[in-house]
Amino acid sequence: MIDTSDEYEKAISDLRILEQRIAELDRQHPVGENAFTKASVRKLIAIINTDLAAFESREGARLSG
Repeated sequence: MIDTSDEYEKAISDLRILEQRIAELDRQHPVGENAFTKASVRKLIAIINTDLAAFESREGARLSG
């Protein structure tokens, strides 16, 4: 869970790194190869996106309320 703006910025950075990693894996390994690695990276991306969305929602509610 992301609780501070510093954690938010770190999560954005981590997300960019993971997106670069999945793109690299897709280029290096055709469909079917390294499926577990690719799935793991995609799962981490999804978790970070969920955490970012929750933080943004809380911050938006806090700022508008």
